[in-house]
Amino acid sequence: MLCLALSLWSLLEEPRPQRPAVAECFVLESPERACLGWARFLEREIAGGRALEVEWIFLRPGDSPWQVRHVEELSPRAPRLVWREHSGLSGRTLLLDRPLGSGDWTLESMDREGRDRRQLSTAGGAQFPLALLDLCRRGELAAAHVRVFEPLEAALAERTVSTRLRLAQPDKRVVVWQRPDGTPSAHWCFEGRSLSAFRLGPGLSARRMAAEEWRQATQAALTLPVDASGR
Repeated sequence: MLCLALSLWSLLEEPRPQRPAVAECFVLESPERACLGWARFLEREIAGGRALEVEWIFLRPGDSPWQVRHVEELSPRAPRLVWREHSGLSGRTLLLDRPLGSGDWTLESMDREGRDRRQLSTAGGAQFPLALLDLCRRGELAAAHVRVFEPLEAALAERTVSTRLRLAQPDKRVVVWQRPDGTPSAHWCFEGRSLSAFRLGPGLSARRMAAEEWRQATQAALTLPVDASGR
């Protein structure tokens, strides 16, 4: 009887309110400071864990913007990555998950040409990219050699993680991801746990912008009519 009463009480309790989603907005720029697009990083609670997300919008002269939505559901039982990219009628979707009872990942790729499904061996360990970034953000990974899933390549890639500290500003640090050939694939600049700026490869940098500025800029870009002549 006591167990039944406790069960009924738990059903009557108000659900714990979820923490509002945390958003970080950026404008993407070329080395000449030309606008290339925008990015927005989000963190929100989901049932049994957290979801990390990034939205990318890349401008393309004379064509509709290229949009990417990258979501990682970090549930202890069934972590899952979803990558969707599209522009006009072109697009691709990647689904990456770890089936229960399996140490490997299952990757499913879908586009207009069909569907492909294969296994990725994670022997020795591997990370989702946003999950790896989250470890760096929290200061739980300052230096390591890791394998991380690269959605653009649809494959696991080797990366070396290192951290540069600023002695005069101990709250600020730069985390670098390097490829096996020594070239940097990404620089992530943190102030505490907040991502303040980043750079991907040699040609794309990002600086922080206000959420309302991001909303107005992306809304204008996505509703702007496309001129086939490129003007």
